[in-house]
Amino acid sequence: LLDVLEKRIETMWHFWDQENWDFFMTHIMETDRLHHFFWEYMEQDHPVWAEKFYHFYKIIDKLIGDIILKIPGDISLMILSDHGFTTLKKEVYLNRWLYDEGFLKFINQKPETLEDIHPDSKAYSLYPGRIYINLKGREKNGSVKSGLEYEQIRQEIREKLLKLSDPEDQSKIIKNIYLGEELYANSVNRELITNNNFIDPVANDYPDLVAVANEGYDLKGNLWRDNPYEKTIFNGMHTYDDAFIVSIADIDSVIYRILDIDNL
Repeated sequence: LLDVLEKRIETMWHFWDQENWDFFMTHIMETDRLHHFFWEYMEQDHPVWAEKFYHFYKIIDKLIGDIILKIPGDISLMILSDHGFTTLKKEVYLNRWLYDEGFLKFINQKPETLEDIHPDSKAYSLYPGRIYINLKGREKNGSVKSGLEYEQIRQEIREKLLKLSDPEDQSKIIKNIYLGEELYANSVNRELITNNNFIDPVANDYPDLVAVANEGYDLKGNLWRDNPYEKTIFNGMHTYDDAFIVSIADIDSVIYRILDIDNL
């Protein structure tokens, strides 16, 4: 990671000097890799890896300082992230759970693609936490009819998932489950929902349910795993609520604006 970061910084300064830029952006990807593999060691103050974790951030801090020193006073600087991080307790494989609950079937023992889903299946999942009902008229081999059958299966999956708990310590895994139309429907459809009118899901390409997990549980879309819950080589995972924007509108006066993205 240090080698790649060093080369990224070197490359950034190379291009920095090539033009009189109107807009210049650098994407530091190495922090994401650092967090996925070393976050838990940092939180536990590991005798070796915690120090190396913080050393990595010292390099990034220095880079930000060097950038600020090189920017003319009337130029703005924005620093942002697209998510936060936390310790990963377990990966949760929703397709394995759907299989165990009888909602998902396969035409072979080791499914690899969506083509391996049996037509008799009622639902399947894609990453992250998107659940699709195997609906007639929309899915290639749909088996579920629109209307009552669709709503019953959707409600059954939702109720069971909300009760899902970590077999190790009984912690609640699922924070919330949204109906697809609550998140994705356009304004016309939202008005129909408000008026308790039925929206035909056959015409929709968004998921029928969206599961959001509590921190520490990473919902995966793998078609098959031997166990529905695993702790793998990853020990850090994304969080939804910790993205940030720091906007330095005027380098000379160093005015900081921290924005709450949820309220934008």
